Amino acid sequence: MVYAQWKEILPHWTTQNDFGCIYFRPDNPRFGFVSYLFNYKTTDGGYTWDPITIAIVDDTFIVSQIVNDFAFKNSDTGWASAGGTGWLSGTGLFMTTDGGSMWKFIGAPDGVHDVYYDKKFNTLFIAGESHAVWASQDDGSTWTLELDLGGVGYLETGQAFSFWNDDTGVVQTPHGFYLTMDGGKTWSKVADVAEVLSQVLAIPGTTTGFAMDIYGTVYRTDDLWKTSIA
Repeated sequence: MVYAQWKEILPHWTTQNDFGCIYFRPDNPRFGFVSYLFNYKTTDGGYTWDPITIAIVDDTFIVSQIVNDFAFKNSDTGWASAGGTGWLSGTGLFMTTDGGSMWKFIGAPDGVHDVYYDKKFNTLFIAGESHAVWASQDDGSTWTLELDLGGVGYLETGQAFSFWNDDTGVVQTPHGFYLTMDGGKTWSKVADVAEVLSQVLAIPGTTTGFAMDIYGTVYRTDDLWKTSIA
């Protein structure tokens, strides 16, 4: 059997195993980001990486953030979501207006796990740690609570977004999978969650999705999570 060959391109930190995410911009995959203990940006498709600062900055200290997710509105404007609790741990969003070189902490009404920008409806969504789904139509200045599940959130299982297209997406919550087919205006429950899930992924152009629980079991759906296969 022939296995794929992998080459280490960023340093391996043996003292910690904190990992956030890997993200490449769908409109231009030469631009990407990786977050694990530190944050890096690439502009050549991942061949070289430059360190960037995504951090809470005070007069006397800097608290660097591990990013859970990235989303971009265009080549300049984007957001990075950081979880945690309290101001110093960076609960909420960071925003860039220069393509990801510089980031400013803008906060959010809830702790943030995933972030998604819907270009069709010009709406920014976050998967909140306490309530599930918030939406902003002014790039994060003001927010509307779109799906409120009573304050049970990330500290138990977490929330995660994934979208098949600008109309159809799913958010995984402690109460199950909730589906939108109108760009996030309404959400309806389509499936229960049997285990604590850590990742959810929709395959664009299909009705197929995958999810993985914290024990490593992978689940698949071929009908937008109306049914699933472990």
